[in-house]
Amino acid sequence: MNQPATNDLDEFSDISATDFKIHFGKTLDEALRGRTVRITRHRRAAERLVLLREEDLMRLRSGMKSPLEDLREQFDALLARMQTLQARAAAASIGTAGMDALGEAAVKGFKPSE
Repeated sequence: MNQPATNDLDEFSDISATDFKIHFGKTLDEALRGRTVRITRHRRAAERLVLLREEDLMRLRSGMKSPLEDLREQFDALLARMQTLQARAAAASIGTAGMDALGEAAVKGFKPSE
């Protein structure tokens, strides 16, 4: 292990994947004591895993919103904006216009090409 033990989840104890395989039991014990262990394969940032206690994971997750929660909030806000009296009245009138009203609207909206 390259770094001192810590209970701060912002800091890691680094170990290579090879050393992790060799020292699995010792590394597991350290993680269970609260050390956050970062396992790196081939020294590539894209090939890292983090080993931490379940209670630490739950504590981290409790402070985060899920992407679905963000989408749900955005949808609810959009829906609330759409539920105005004017929007409800417009939706209720869909399909109720007669032929004369449709013809007048078509003439009114016509723009000759230049």
